[in-house]
This record gives sequence, C-alpha cells and structure tokens, in this order.
Amino acid sequence: MPQRGRRRRQRRKKPNWFLRIMVFMLVGIFVFGAYILYNVLGAFSDTQYELARGDKSDKREQAVNTDDPVSLLIMGIDERPDKQDVGRPDVLMVVTVNPEDKSAKILSIPRDTLTYIPAIGKEDKINHAYSLAEVQQPGTGIESTITTVEELLDIPIDYFAKINFDGFVEIIDTLGGVDVNVERAFKQKAFDGGEEIYFEEGPAHLNGKEALAYVRMRKEWGGDAGRNERQREVLAQLMQKGASFSSLTKIDDIIESLGRNVDMNVSGGELLAFSRKYGSIPKENIESLTLEGTDVMRDRSYFILEEGEAERVGNILKAHLNLPTTSTVNTGAES
Repeated sequence: MPQRGRRRRQRRKKPNWFLRIMVFMLVGIFVFGAYILYNVLGAFSDTQYELARGDKSDKREQAVNTDDPVSLLIMGIDERPDKQDVGRPDVLMVVTVNPEDKSAKILSIPRDTLTYIPAIGKEDKINHAYSLAEVQQPGTGIESTITTVEELLDIPIDYFAKINFDGFVEIIDTLGGVDVNVERAFKQKAFDGGEEIYFEEGPAHLNGKEALAYVRMRKEWGGDAGRNERQREVLAQLMQKGASFSSLTKIDDIIESLGRNVDMNVSGGELLAFSRKYGSIPKENIESLTLEGTDVMRDRSYFILEEGEAERVGNILKAHLNLPTTSTVNTGAES
C-alpha cells in the first residue's frame, strides 16, 4: 500500500513539470518575439522617410492599409560618398501585391527610359529624376522619382524603399546568398571597382557582391532587357527568402543593415503585417512584366518606349490594384 501511495504522488508531479516546461517555453517565445518586435520597430525608426505629399499618393482618393492591394517602388541607388556624387537609381522596380489572390507583379523600368520628369519640367532619362532633383534641391530626389514613375504608368505609388548597393550586398549575404540560372556566360566588374567577376552558363549560387554584379551587367549581352530580367529573378527569390523562418535567426543582422542602408515610408508595424500577409506567396503567383521599346542614340543613349506601352503595362498594374483601367490604347483592331 505505501508503495502505491508513493507511485501516485510521483505521477501527480509529472504534469507539474510538464506545465512548468510549457510555461517556460511560452514565456521564452513571448520574450523573444517582443525582443524581435522591439528591435524591428527601433531599427525602422532609422529607415523612416516622410514624403512631402503625406501618407497618400495624389492618385488615391484615400490612404491604403495592409488589407488593400498596394504598390511599392524599389530604388537601388548607385550612391558613392567618396566620389561626392548625389547618386542615381541603377535599379527601378515597381512591385504590386494583391491580398485577395496572394499574387505579386514585378516591373523593372529600364534606367535609360525617356520620359517626362515633372520636377525639372522636361524629358530625360528616368533615373535622372533622382539625381537632377537632388542637384536642384537636396532631399527631393526620392519624391521626384516617385512622381515621375506615377506619371509614366498612371498608377499610385503607395510605398517606396531606397536601398544603396552596400545594403543590397549585406542583406543578400545575411540571407545566405541567392540561386540563379545564368543564361549565358559573361563577366562584370565588381561595384567597388575591384576584380572582374566571371559567371559561367547554368545554375549558380551567388553571394552579395556577385549578385550585385549579376543584376547590374547589361553591356556584354541582353542590354537593359536582360538586366531587368535578372533583377526580377533575384528580387523574386529575396521576397521568398526574406519571409522564411530561417531568416528570423538572422534578424539582428538584417535589422542592422536596414538601419544603415535603407530609406522607406513603410513602418515596422506595416512591414510585419505585410510579411504575415504576403510571406506565403507561391513562386508561380509572382509575374514579371516588361516594358517594350528600343535603344536609341541621340545626344546620349535612351530607351524609347513603344507607342502605348506605358499605358498597356499601367493598365495591367491598375487591374492588379483593383483600380479602373483606361481604354485608349490602340490595339490594332481598327482599320
């Protein structure tokens, strides 16, 4: 009998230890989650950039929230303080995301695209929307670029992220690199002016420095169209990698890099909400779009869009954003 009593008392202790372990685990998860949230929100206070227009595009009747289809303009800036240059976007990408069907569309805008730049009141290369505005009035380059892209495509740009090349390299390295498929062998000089990097045809795993060279090359073959396709290839992979669980273990490094190298008008809370909502977008639901045009040499090289091309692509993006489309593009149906 005494033995049975002791056994019963031992059995009653087991659930207590189990509950204690569970409590410690839950507390640990909560504390770790709070730590991540605290650091994320703190880091994003360093990245926050308030646009003069406020929190709403002039092409919106009201501001969007994380439940709406939204657009994001990504600017990869060739910014070199050592050369005392204001910098210019080497990468211009518009991303639209729709929560209803968990889909995304990615458009790379060739940097030499000839278009009207409202801030300077004339046509020029689209990447000059940043540099010329900065020279004219420091601190206006981002807003000028956003306005120029909005006018070109006739869509609202709800959010933007401006990242310099150092940030691009650091974030890719932190995420463990990217896997690409090199269409044709080529070489490209490293961004820092160092050695040439050689890319063999076929599958390749690239670190940050190599990935930057990969998305910047355009002279050996493919021109802007080839470069834009490589940019979309890398961005699509980063979207998926950035939302993966393994990225959480590197959150401190990612946060540190963001704080040093990124400006954006997305708050930490909004970014976390977007991550939860769009982190599981299937690869097959990410569509790449292209602007068709021709390289033309005038006083310098320009990319001239085909007639009606900006409106065609703009309509695709409008539909994805659940906005009314226009119907003035000549489809060739009329005789």
